[in-house]
Amino acid sequence: DAERLGGALLKHVREAGLRTSWTEQDGAYEEEVRRFVAAGPCGAALGGRLAELRAELAPYIRANVLGGALLHLTMPGVPDVYQ
Repeated sequence: DAERLGGALLKHVREAGLRTSWTEQDGAYEEEVRRFVAAGPCGAALGGRLAELRAELAPYIRANVLGGALLHLTMPGVPDVYQ
C-alpha cells in the first residue's frame, strides 16, 4: 500500500533529520520521497511483481511461522502466548 509505505518512509526520513525534520520540513525533498515510493516499490510495474511473489511465497511463509509457533509452544517451561 503506497500510502502506508510513504507515510512510514517519510516518518523515518524526518526522524533521521538529514534533509528534513519534524520542525524544519523540506517540502520539495518530502515530495521526492513520495514520488520515489509511488514509482518504486508501490508503482504499477514493480507492485504487480511483488504481489505475485508474495502470493507464490505465502504457503512457505505460513509454514515457517507455524513451525516457529510449534517450537515455541513445545519448548520446556511455560510458553508466553500473551501476544
